[in-house]
Amino acid sequence: MIVLLWCSVCVAEDPVFDAIDYQSPQNYLSLPDSIGNSVQIAAQAHKLKAEADQQTVANVLDWMNCNLKCQTDLAYHWRNYDTVIRDGCYGSCADYAIVCGALLRGAGISAVWVKTMEVTWIWDFKQGRPYKSWSGHVFLEIYIDKQWVLLDPGARQLYMNYSTESLHITHTSSHVTQKSKNTES
Repeated sequence: MIVLLWCSVCVAEDPVFDAIDYQSPQNYLSLPDSIGNSVQIAAQAHKLKAEADQQTVANVLDWMNCNLKCQTDLAYHWRNYDTVIRDGCYGSCADYAIVCGALLRGAGISAVWVKTMEVTWIWDFKQGRPYKSWSGHVFLEIYIDKQWVLLDPGARQLYMNYSTESLHITHTSSHVTQKSKNTES
């Protein structure tokens, strides 16, 4: 018996790099149902809110560190705030960033989730080839002290000198790099 399989190729659109309206941080405060129960998120966030934005960020990260344990077998599954909190553990940077971003939004700090992907994974996905895992990282852009900054919640790193205006993306067949607009390619 001969079985023929027709493979379809997933053709993705070119990435959009200007999808975030950085001039309107208030647009990134909502808590959609897909993130979790907004009433529960807001209640927990209220307990963590401080007078200064940076202290609120520190309070959120400290609370997460004390209340969530790493369980790597949960990585690469979509889990929202409610599920991560109920289970008391996170599987990867994605879970950690979802909880952190939800709590920050609940505390009145605008947050945007950013997912980076390894270019080889992107090419495999676009060509319909099998891939073994999602290879990349999830972090946040947050609006504090009247500016957008970069937050890597898992590493507890806040990059205050981050600029949404000073970066552009250079693509090659093997990697993606970010370079300052003032630097020659």
